[in-house]
Amino acid sequence: MNRSPGLFSIAAALSVTLLVACAPALAASATLGYDDARHLLARTGFGPTDAEVRAYVGLTRDAAVDRLLRETQTVATSTPPASATDTSPLRPPRGDATEAERKAFVRAQVQEGLALRAWWLREMTVTRSPLTERMTLFWHNHFVSAQPKVRTTRLMYWQNATLRANALGDFGVLLHAIAKDPAMLVYLDGVRNRKGAPNENFAREVMELFTLGEGHYTEQDVREAARAFTGWSLDRETGRYTFRPALHDYGVARRARGAQGERKALRHRHQHREHGHDQRDPGHGQQRHLPAVPHVAHVVGEGKSHQTVLSISVMRER
Repeated sequence: MNRSPGLFSIAAALSVTLLVACAPALAASATLGYDDARHLLARTGFGPTDAEVRAYVGLTRDAAVDRLLRETQTVATSTPPASATDTSPLRPPRGDATEAERKAFVRAQVQEGLALRAWWLREMTVTRSPLTERMTLFWHNHFVSAQPKVRTTRLMYWQNATLRANALGDFGVLLHAIAKDPAMLVYLDGVRNRKGAPNENFAREVMELFTLGEGHYTEQDVREAARAFTGWSLDRETGRYTFRPALHDYGVARRARGAQGERKALRHRHQHREHGHDQRDPGHGQQRHLPAVPHVAHVVGEGKSHQTVLSISVMRER
C-alpha cells in the first residue's frame, strides 16, 4: 500500500493503535495466541472466520499489524451495480418536469440506492481487506452525507469510492477530496454557495465536526472560509465537480483570528496557481478551472507556515 508523507498519515496512526488493540499486555515482539488474533481481527473487520484467525496465530504483534496494512486496498473487491458506474448524462428533473416524471426519478433513485447499499454490505463480507471496509465505513460516518438529500445514487457511489481510495492514506488528501466531492457539495449546500450569498454550511461543518472541533475557530473564520468556497459547484449533466469563476468571491479577505488568539492567524484566500488557466481534466475529460483547486487558507503557527487546501483544518495544535 502506498502511504503519502503528508500532514497526517492515517495508516501510521492506525498501526500504533492496532499494536495496542491486539494485546495490550504483550510486547510488540510477543506472538499472538488464538484469542489475541481473534480480538485484533474483530476490531479491524466484521467478524473473522476461524481460518482467518488461525492465519494470524503465531505472528508477532508487529508482523500482524504489518500484514493488516499490507493487505489494504484502494478499490472494492466486488463489482458495483451498473447504475453506480453509469456514465450517461444524469438528466435530473428540471423545473418544467411533470409530477409523474419527478416521481419516476425518485423511484429509480430509491431502487438504485437500495442496490448500492446491498452491494456495499456484500463487499464488507467478501473483501480481501476487511480493514479497508472498516475504515471506509468509519470515514462515511465522519464525513456524513445521505441519499435522501443528495438524491442521485451515482454521487453516493463516487463518495464511497473516494473514501475507500483514501481510507488509510493522508488525511489532508482525503479532506481535500471531500471538499470537492459531488455528494458533499449537494449535502452541505456547496452548490448554493456563491458570491454575494455565501452558504456557510460546509465551512462550519469542516471546522466544527470534520476537523478542529468547537472552540478552535471563530464565526469570522467560518464566514471567510465560506467565501473561499464560493463557486465550487457541479456540472449538471455529469455530476462532476466544476469551478464557476463567475460565482466566486475574489474580494479581499478579512484577517480572522482563531480561538487560540495570536497563536494562529488565519487569512482565508483563494490563490491562483502560478500558471492557472482552464485546462482539461484528464480524469474525467471535461473542462475545469484549475484555480479552484489551490490554497483556500494560510496558517501561521509559531514561525511555521503551512499552505494547502483547508490547511486551517488539518493543522494540529502545537
